Order: sequence, then C-alpha cells, then structure tokens
Amino acid sequence: MNVRKLFFFVLLIVLTRFCGNIYSQSADSLNIYPNPFNVSTSIYFETLQADTITLKAYNSNGESAVIFIESLVLAAGVHNVNWNADTLEDGIYFIKLDIGATKSITKKAIKQSNALEISANKDDDLKLVYPNPAKQTINIPISGLKTIIIEDYNGRVLEFYTTEEQSISIDSFKNGKYLLTVFKSEQEVLSTQIVIE
Repeated sequence: MNVRKLFFFVLLIVLTRFCGNIYSQSADSLNIYPNPFNVSTSIYFETLQADTITLKAYNSNGESAVIFIESLVLAAGVHNVNWNADTLEDGIYFIKLDIGATKSITKKAIKQSNALEISANKDDDLKLVYPNPAKQTINIPISGLKTIIIEDYNGRVLEFYTTEEQSISIDSFKNGKYLLTVFKSEQEVLSTQIVIE
C-alpha cells in the first residue's frame, strides 16, 4: 500500500469515528472525501464479500449524472474511485452504491466552486433548529426555498425535499440521532445533529 493510499485509509478511519461510527469489518460502507469538493473528490467503499457492484452519481432531480461502475464483480475489500466532476454544474449529487441485488448505500456529495468557504461561520445557524430533542415536528426558521436532507449516522439519506416551509414533520422517524443539512441555492447553510424522541 503506497503512502497516499495509507494516508486516505487512516483519514477514513478518523472521519468515520468522528461521525459516531466505528470503522470495522462489520458493515459495508461508502465514504466521499473531500466533501464538499471543488473539482474532484474520491469515493471510497468497502464490501465484506465479493459481489456485483454498481456505483453511480445522480443529480438532485434523480437523473443519472455519472456511471462509475456498472454490474462489475469486485472482491471483498476497500476500493476507491476518483471523480473528476469539472464538467458538471455545482450542486447536490447523490452517490449510490448497489451491492448485489438487495443492498444499497446512498450518500450526498456537494460540488461547489467555493467549496472551501461554504462551511464558514455557521455557528449562529446551528442554534436555529428547535425543539431539539423533538417529537413530532422540528422548526427550521430559514425563510425562502430550501433543500432539506436528513441522514442517519450510517450515511443513508432518509429524507430529501425542497420546501419553503419552516416547520417539518418527523412523525415517520424512529427515536434516535440524525444529521440534518439545509441548503439554499445549492449552498450549505446549516448542518447539525437532531435528536428524535
């Protein structure tokens, strides 16, 4: 294993633990780094056993944007794909990993020309989500059209929709911790943990 691959492998372990997951051979996984990204990023995935793999990127309208791997049998282990997206528009993309016929993992990727700047100065926004913990609804007092994404801590996208509403229903969610991200005009304005009880 060369130094660059070793660096990214160690970085993946640190990032996964930081997000609350223990990186181990107990589950298939999908990671994107860096994310958000400007022109290119790397997609890393791990499978526990040899299987047929399909890896695609979809735009926010659900249309296929890039096919990285299609119906290819890969050995168990860690694999990576470098994604040069310089010809694609800025925006939200969804990377979907299909493992065999029964398992899928989806994660969001954000292509943003000023990717180094979009996470700055969001501390005030993090205080806006209330109540937290929440039971039936959660309020996000950010006016205007916005895209809301709710993920579990395995990186699965559970809800993805665009709305002008400031109060959203969370009745369909089980008790637990989730990651909520809000975008306006394709730029991330809020990212925080929400607790549903």
